[in-house]
Amino acid sequence: MAHLYEDLRVIEDIEKDHMDAIDACDAQTRASFEKCRAFLKDKAKYERIVGLVRNTLTFHYGHNTRLIGLALREIAEQHPEKDVWITRGRDLHHWLFEPAQWVIDKVMLRKAFKLKGPVTSDDADEVLMEVFAVQDAFSDFAAQFIERYAR
Repeated sequence: MAHLYEDLRVIEDIEKDHMDAIDACDAQTRASFEKCRAFLKDKAKYERIVGLVRNTLTFHYGHNTRLIGLALREIAEQHPEKDVWITRGRDLHHWLFEPAQWVIDKVMLRKAFKLKGPVTSDDADEVLMEVFAVQDAFSDFAAQFIERYAR
């Protein structure tokens, strides 16, 4: 998502100054470009999902710890007697750092994705699949566009 945030800025730049180059592309490249543009039209959703994740959890978490700190404080206040699980396994895939799971739930699922109540993996997957589809469209567009103009 962090890379997608940067990628979609390119779409905005092209939209402003280079639509003639898009118009000269094949139908698939134009369709992929349009899919990216459509996602960008809902600026609030773009910033909430992709921007919030980029600026809080992925690239700039060291610069913007406010949401992470608030989430941890809220969890501690709601569950003052909770034991925190931190376990190590035979490799990184078997480790658990429970506070990180809570932050993902509070910041990503609740604030960025706006999911309510008990959240299932299907709920999160629905949002993620939309974002992944946009990433696929951008990757397709970029590959076709670069191939066309970098000959």
